[in-house]
Amino acid sequence: YEGSSPKVLLYKKSFFEKKRNITDKAIEIENPHDMDIALINTRYSIGYTSLASIIKENYDLHVLALDGIQPSPEKVNEGSYKLARPQGFVVKGEPEGLAKEFIDFIFSAKGSDILKKKGYIPFE
Repeated sequence: YEGSSPKVLLYKKSFFEKKRNITDKAIEIENPHDMDIALINTRYSIGYTSLASIIKENYDLHVLALDGIQPSPEKVNEGSYKLARPQGFVVKGEPEGLAKEFIDFIFSAKGSDILKKKGYIPFE
């Protein structure tokens, strides 16, 4: 599972960390969009996708709770839903020019509103 941040998160934050006996009949899907389509179109399937995708696309999926906590932006922000990963920016040196403008916009109230509408959970 090297190189795939959702898999790393899944293995580190869940029951998969201790035991990884996966059947040969399992289908591994790396592309997030392909995973969404497979989950929607394959009855009784189980897989992982982002809460943002489910919210943004209004997917009709049964989302499982973790330790009795149903995922939601509020539960992720308060830290009670643990199966979440932050997104971020990597810049060389201090951001400037258009890069700085973009980063400042993302962290503004308007940028935060856009992220929320797209299903993402901005820093609060």
